[in-house]
Amino acid sequence: SAQADFEQAIRLQPDFAEAYSNRGNLRQHLGDCGGAITDYNRAIALDPTLAELYFNRATTAQPYELQTASIDYDKTAGLPLNNAAFYRHRAQVRAHQEKWQAAISDYSTAIAITPTAYAHYHRGRAYLATGNATDALTDFDCALALSPDYWMVYCDRTQLRFQQQDAPGALTDADCAIQLSQTHCNRQTH
Repeated sequence: SAQADFEQAIRLQPDFAEAYSNRGNLRQHLGDCGGAITDYNRAIALDPTLAELYFNRATTAQPYELQTASIDYDKTAGLPLNNAAFYRHRAQVRAHQEKWQAAISDYSTAIAITPTAYAHYHRGRAYLATGNATDALTDFDCALALSPDYWMVYCDRTQLRFQQQDAPGALTDADCAIQLSQTHCNRQTH
């Protein structure tokens, strides 16, 4: 199911380098080194500034292609390490532990490194958990600006707008959520 989720992330945001990188990590773990290297190559083509992409490709290629691994390790050493994924993953764990302020802090750091719809959406949910509706709405708006088809954001923004007695906004968001979720479900079944 993890691979299906990575593939869905790629369908929703085809230029999301980290989705390719993470799918590559999964493929490497499953023993599909060729598939992993293909994913790392695509991720590097999308964002050649992410040091971990070269590191991941070097680690996978090392037993098979020492020259490629050597070049990738050199590139890794010359780039600043981007820890946005680390902060997003740690924020997710903290949110599950209901450590909302710590989660907000980690999502904020991830956003400062690389703004993504995912980080804005989940920071917005953490803000909601602390009762901060204003910042939650701002994050939901940012998430949709980055990824207009992110149907789950519309669901949460519908509830928030309803609570704020913005019935027209809530209805508009609910319609978007329904339409996009149906499109999402149809893609899943094909």
